[in-house]
Amino acid sequence: MIKQVIFIGGVNSCGKTVITETLQRNKGYLIGKQKRALIEVGEKKGYNWEEIPQHYEELIEQAAELLADRFQESDQEIMLIDCHYAFKMKKALAMNLEKKDINEDEPFIQAIDNRLIKIFQRKFRIRFIFLEAKPELVLQRIKERQKNIGDQVATLESISDSQDAELKFWKEITKNFSIEEQDKTIIKNDEKIEKAITDVLSFIEK
Repeated sequence: MIKQVIFIGGVNSCGKTVITETLQRNKGYLIGKQKRALIEVGEKKGYNWEEIPQHYEELIEQAAELLADRFQESDQEIMLIDCHYAFKMKKALAMNLEKKDINEDEPFIQAIDNRLIKIFQRKFRIRFIFLEAKPELVLQRIKERQKNIGDQVATLESISDSQDAELKFWKEITKNFSIEEQDKTIIKNDEKIEKAITDVLSFIEK
């Protein structure tokens, strides 16, 4: 079986982390995150947490190579990348590290870095899932957990705008990287999480 990297992206509280962590427990799949890899390589170079965003251009390809090497050296055939396809400008420029202030009027830009995607594409089969959920359900989940900066100001409108942006960039990424139809899908997480997990697993295994 060819090693596969599966990008699973969507708005906060759409269920991507629950799904990836469940599949890690049940299937042993590896999980990768751009943010965590950047922090790891930054700390190895002696940068503290606050300094890492300033060195983003220096670190991003090293972070991608770290994840790719870790996957290549493992016995696993699947790596799941828990990601966002879009972020508000200020957060994306800070390479997904949390910001203390969020301006709801900021435009969106691509969050997952093309350089990371390119490095994976050179070495593995890459596939993309857009995880979609009704804004009403997302807002309910956000209110239940309230753990991310910005949760307290989330509204149905802001969630809908974010989800539209995520989908827009998912489409652009899959087009720019010439991803074939069998290697991309939209999965809804509007019912029980078990159904979304089953749908993700079916996509991975086909």
